[in-house]
Amino acid sequence: PPTRNSNPTDFDGLGLGTFDPGAGDTLALSGAEGLTLKNNGGDVTGMTFSYSIKPAGASHSFTDVTVGWTSDATFNDAAGTQYTNSGDQKWSDSSSWAPVDMLSGLSNGDYEIQVYIKASTNEGDRYHNNGGANYTATFTVVPEPSSAALLGLGGLALILRRRK
Repeated sequence: PPTRNSNPTDFDGLGLGTFDPGAGDTLALSGAEGLTLKNNGGDVTGMTFSYSIKPAGASHSFTDVTVGWTSDATFNDAAGTQYTNSGDQKWSDSSSWAPVDMLSGLSNGDYEIQVYIKASTNEGDRYHNNGGANYTATFTVVPEPSSAALLGLGGLALILRRRK
């Protein structure tokens, strides 16, 4: 399956598409990467990636996943950009994550996934969260057309059976 590596600002407002789990469609969250810079006595001591999947317009509660430190500069990020400055750090756990099935348990409808990253530092927490609004992408869950037709026929048969 295709993989998209993106900056959260690229993610914000993205329409991920329409998915039919009954037809084998999948949508998975398979890791996170954060880039930090230690400078002027500041020390980054940890990173957390937070996500929430809810019906469009619903309030969100988040699942937090610890993201482990990967390396100091020099390194390339997931998009291939090289970082060489003293203090640059990469945090990433994509290879150790069990992918999160974003469609699991969802009924038909419009959904949004919101994400943000928190870096813990000796100077207090720092957030990459779109100014507190979080980064949001949307997607739609639909039934497989043949399943929907069968459900409709089943309902019609039930109505016809009651009338006899």
